[in-house]
Amino acid sequence: MLLEPAPREPAKRVCLITHDPSFLAVLGALLEEWDYALLPRASSGCLILAEEGCPVPEQVGTLIRLGGSPCQARNRLSLPLVVEELWAALEPRFHKPPRNHMRIARQMQALARLRGAEEATTITSISDLGMRFILSRESVKDEVVELEFTIEGVSYRQFGRVIYVVPRGDAAGHAQNDIGILFTRPSAELRAAIRDYVVSCFLERVRVRFAAEIFCAGLDYFAISPAVRRRLGCQVSGE
Repeated sequence: MLLEPAPREPAKRVCLITHDPSFLAVLGALLEEWDYALLPRASSGCLILAEEGCPVPEQVGTLIRLGGSPCQARNRLSLPLVVEELWAALEPRFHKPPRNHMRIARQMQALARLRGAEEATTITSISDLGMRFILSRESVKDEVVELEFTIEGVSYRQFGRVIYVVPRGDAAGHAQNDIGILFTRPSAELRAAIRDYVVSCFLERVRVRFAAEIFCAGLDYFAISPAVRRRLGCQVSGE
């Protein structure tokens, strides 16, 4: 008789311990959007994110404290949480090699210019340092491409250097490639706009899971720009 293999536990296991149920709910939902598995209690081999002052089990898992004062220690993150810093703190623990910049899979229409010709394209992944898009024309590593795209109603034109070309294959016989580029000297304005866009896209996915009052109360534990807060339907302090 053959025994069925035991189910494998998710490798990206995280346990959250906080004082505030709204913060617990929003932070947990965000981590689930990043494909982390949430544990109801700490167990061996998991990562524990615990707010300062909350008791945690001894000698179980790896601990990152969520504290109230600025701190650069590897095992501590300041509150309110910067979403990109949370991403960066988790990446090295679960991905080898870690991805250095937060990105999101997102379909966005764009215009690519390559070798004097233009082609309508679709961006499929974006970070503040580069993106991936679909191109029917051939391209090679280190080639320079210009992209024109829009983020939150603002148009940008940006050059980038090709770092990979992956043939997609197409049943209809039309060759297409996934092109990855690194931006060439992106402006601070563009990088900030993309970071805000990526953060707001992830948090928008979280927002639809909760009543507005729970989501906005949990969002108070995150350091996000006023523009993103307004976009998510939460009041900005002082307004």
